[in-house]
Amino acid sequence: MKVTVEELTEGILRLCVGGEGTLGRDVKELREGLLREVDKDVALGELFLLRISLATYAVQRFLTPAVQQEARMAFSRGLHAILMDSEDKEIMGDPNKMIDGMNERYRQYLEAIQAPHHRGPAWNVGNVFATLCGEERNLRVVMAAATEFGGALVAVREFLKKCKGMDGGEVINPPEE
Repeated sequence: MKVTVEELTEGILRLCVGGEGTLGRDVKELREGLLREVDKDVALGELFLLRISLATYAVQRFLTPAVQQEARMAFSRGLHAILMDSEDKEIMGDPNKMIDGMNERYRQYLEAIQAPHHRGPAWNVGNVFATLCGEERNLRVVMAAATEFGGALVAVREFLKKCKGMDGGEVINPPEE
């Protein structure tokens, strides 16, 4: 399918951050699942930051250099819209603080993705997430984030395999299997 860089970036954000049903799924996971031991507010905030980090990574990892700048601008606009639509008082009070926090999380997750480990980058990401939630070495929390990471990357790869630039040119680096 032919897509604009804006549509491509929106698709990546939607796949990583999720739609309206994501919050309900997260709350259920917090109450019943792998994250039930984590403080609800901390977990919801960290899940959001993890997903934003995954979307940022996907844009930088999978899009060709020719569309990187336009994609970054589209990503920033999409992220700004998400933040401004938020009803969170902390975000609305100081969106720049939230952006600084997202940048810091992205740095931490990128280091985890790039660090060698025999269990792979998802394991490293899960460990960073668990630590940020105050649940270091809690295997259930590690696995929840590792699954989130792996699932998002699979979804993004599948989406990108179907995409072509509007001019028929390549906009993505071939995703690795």
